[in-house]
Amino acid sequence: MNSGTTIHAGSWRDDVLQYFSSEIASVTRVTVVADPDGLLLDDAIGTALAQQGFDVVPYRDAVEFRFYYETRHRSRWDVGQRSSIVVSLPHGRDSLGRIPFDVLSQAETSARVFDVGLAAVFPNLACDVLSELDVADLDAVWAVSRTLGKENLGSNQTRDLVLRSVFKLSAEMVSGETDLVVQLLRLHHAKRVVPRAFAERFASALQRDGRFARWPLADLCSSSEEFLRLLQDRWERHLHKLDPRVAVRPLRPTGPDDVDFASPEVVAILDNLFVEGRLLEVEVSDPGLFKKRGDAVGIRSPSTLPSSAAVRKLLEALRGQVPESGVPPTVWTRYAQRWAELVGVADALATSEWTSVRGEIASVQEAVDARLWDWLTERFAALINRSFLPVPTVVHQIPYFMAHRRRPGDKVALVVVDGMSLSQWTEIKRAAGPAWMEGMTVEESAVFAWIPTVTSVSRQAILSGQPPMFFESTIHTTSAEERLWKAFWEERGWRRDRIAYVKHRDGEHESSLTERVWESVDSGQTECLAVIVNSIDRLVHGVGPEGNVLAAAVRQWGQNGHVGALLRGLLSRGFEIVVCSDHGNVESVGVGRPDVGSVPEDQGQRAITFPDADTLEAARKKLLGSQPWPGPGLPSSAHVLMPPGRGAFSTAGATLRTHGGTSIEEVFVPLVRVSRSI
Repeated sequence: MNSGTTIHAGSWRDDVLQYFSSEIASVTRVTVVADPDGLLLDDAIGTALAQQGFDVVPYRDAVEFRFYYETRHRSRWDVGQRSSIVVSLPHGRDSLGRIPFDVLSQAETSARVFDVGLAAVFPNLACDVLSELDVADLDAVWAVSRTLGKENLGSNQTRDLVLRSVFKLSAEMVSGETDLVVQLLRLHHAKRVVPRAFAERFASALQRDGRFARWPLADLCSSSEEFLRLLQDRWERHLHKLDPRVAVRPLRPTGPDDVDFASPEVVAILDNLFVEGRLLEVEVSDPGLFKKRGDAVGIRSPSTLPSSAAVRKLLEALRGQVPESGVPPTVWTRYAQRWAELVGVADALATSEWTSVRGEIASVQEAVDARLWDWLTERFAALINRSFLPVPTVVHQIPYFMAHRRRPGDKVALVVVDGMSLSQWTEIKRAAGPAWMEGMTVEESAVFAWIPTVTSVSRQAILSGQPPMFFESTIHTTSAEERLWKAFWEERGWRRDRIAYVKHRDGEHESSLTERVWESVDSGQTECLAVIVNSIDRLVHGVGPEGNVLAAAVRQWGQNGHVGALLRGLLSRGFEIVVCSDHGNVESVGVGRPDVGSVPEDQGQRAITFPDADTLEAARKKLLGSQPWPGPGLPSSAHVLMPPGRGAFSTAGATLRTHGGTSIEEVFVPLVRVSRSI
């Protein structure tokens, strides 16, 4: 096992890995594990087991499992090849009867049937509470739990331990409003997502003695949007007291009357939030009135433009935070969100300023993309099976997340903005102004797109809820999306006439798309809705490759208010909404295109899919530096070649904006949950 996936002695994962070894993999075909907490689906465990020779597969759907079992394992055994499958059953041992008889009997014959769970790993803690966490957060919990001795903790005590060890939230350490604001600032600056039940426990502990009674603490803790909206409002009101000419918003978010913006701890984090663009600088007529450092960090004069100094400050911080090998995927998703903030700030620079920092950004881009490639080739296969709770990891898990704890009669809508990167979502939000999200609760995270990051692969995975290996016949088209979307929800009990799919037509104006959405939902029947918006993808392929030019076009589109109007209309009709994208985009430079004959000329600029390994290898030899993508989760007939770095399979030296590869801006996409504020 290489250093990237070494699980250090003393990890909670030892209790799971003790049942496996490369020797066992070489002599057993089937292992069946009752795994109600999904521990085998942890990507670190999955990667370690893969290196020992095991293939971990969750048993979720009988048809999908049978297809996978027969094509990836049974067919190999029939020709004398070895493989070892580990079936993770997301139920207790009393549900083993759900496993097909022929599969279970093989495991029983080899005495390879057992169970793993949180109760065995964390015997002193309330495991129903731990099951609400992302599996990566169990590392911090395990380290603290070793100090408990024989003491057993109940549900509330376990929540308090998690709040302290994972989210660095401690009610005991809050003596006043500033202490609480600092804890929340640290939490949201680090982009930590606190599950709602933990946020409510933190709020309850703080408000038990009557303190903070007017604060919507659970909302401020669980939603970075809610907290930053409050902070933005209090900042504007703070400046208004110093200069009455500073405008304030008419609607005042509930919370503290004031924030101590003179506190050094507050100022230090506030400065970063303004630099990153997560808080917006306030325009003032006379900057000289704001001489204290705490006041000066978030103001600008009418003539102020974004500066290269701000970009360099962000870049230097990100240079030192590039995720190491072996980190959980949540480290990469949080880093990608911060990288998107850098891209947004850089794309807002004037051309001369952008030119002055372009080389520095490219240098860090190269290092980040190389590190990400190494991590993806090692870990992406294990991400596919990761739990979709508390939030999805890969885009095909989004429908499962939407369907969780919902039943026919509930109304859910999926809005897929084709080709929208993380930074472009942020640009759209800002361009629409602060008022458009009034009355909404917005929770943001980032997820992995499918690789190659092309529409027919990644968007089809979103709408089907399946890895691409299950839609091999349509992997180069989007024609089956409506059928796949409806099939997913029908299988979960929804009537076909209650499921709708509305796709942006070529050349269609957004207002026409919106009208067709209302036609679909205003009958009162539609409960599961998918809307495909192609506007950003049109801009990506239509306005030129330069980031600042594209950002300006996206900004203008955001100012037109199309997304806000769509979301508000859906909320008013009773829908809960998920907004996402299928892939991002990147500026690339052509490295030439292989002449291999059997691949269509218009297929792929950042990735080409070949029908067989020999054709791919012939192309690879013609293009120095190109490399095959290992292809986990893809059909066996899909062999993908990637260009070197941020290159493109197009005319050598030509610059273009495209997608398909594994750069940080292509792989990570926004996942935004939108509901009505209570």
